[in-house]
Amino acid sequence: LHESHPRFGTSGDFESKATRPFLQLPLRQKRNLVRNHSRALGFKEFMFTKRENDGVFYADIRIGTPLQTFSAIVDTGSATIAIPCKGCDCGKHNHFDLGQSSSGNVVAGRKYSQCYSEGSCNTGKLVKDKICLGENCSLDESVEHSFGCCSKFASAFKTQEADGIIGMSGASGTLVADLRAHHKLEDNIFSMCFGEGQGGMSIGGYSDRRHLEPVQWIPMTTQASFYRLHLTQMYVNGEAISIKATEPMVDSGTTFTYVSASIHKAIKQHFNKFCSSTETNCPGEKNPKGTPS
Repeated sequence: LHESHPRFGTSGDFESKATRPFLQLPLRQKRNLVRNHSRALGFKEFMFTKRENDGVFYADIRIGTPLQTFSAIVDTGSATIAIPCKGCDCGKHNHFDLGQSSSGNVVAGRKYSQCYSEGSCNTGKLVKDKICLGENCSLDESVEHSFGCCSKFASAFKTQEADGIIGMSGASGTLVADLRAHHKLEDNIFSMCFGEGQGGMSIGGYSDRRHLEPVQWIPMTTQASFYRLHLTQMYVNGEAISIKATEPMVDSGTTFTYVSASIHKAIKQHFNKFCSSTETNCPGEKNPKGTPS
């Protein structure tokens, strides 16, 4: 996502090799770690990753002095950070202990509250402390940033694999905005790469060493801090669907796609046409029990 010259980039793979300084962060460390913490070059890091069972990806985040480590879903559809606070009935997660951090403080007169489009809400104290991204990041890479130290977690957050969530929208007060200012990165870019169980994330640039093809750039617009694309056409099996131009939001915090009723109807008609053309196109049961028709 490139905010100063809005556009989206997509390609096939990634690796930690760059031609200019950038900060590259892990979603979650698994193996083959490559790091460079030189201030002249900027901080960069590459790791193989593992995704949640529902398809979303999470990063390691470290908070406090000394640093406490948590995993958190990377969400371009929101702007705040939510982590379980000590004493919260928030599921089987790591909980932040403010009493163990010499640099953390509750923000006076303010509380934390964040609700999401599917209806879940998290609440708690608003805490300001040192935060950095990456399982092995250090205090000198951290920035002071406010986050939700939650005393109440929605049921969906209690059962997810990751401890919490990191908002990465285009709002001015996000962690990525503070990291960008702190590290004085050369390019106003962050990127995410998704694969089958693996992924990666970079801030300040992107690497194309392992791309399977050149990056394809798509013009981007922002609206209410969200990243949007101008969509003019959709296809099912190569056949164009007649739709009214729209600007959907790109949201890494969900694997669902939401469209208007008219677009949904058109897509469904084309899917039904494709599935009914041969018996092998769509194996399985149509509209299984418990799913909407």
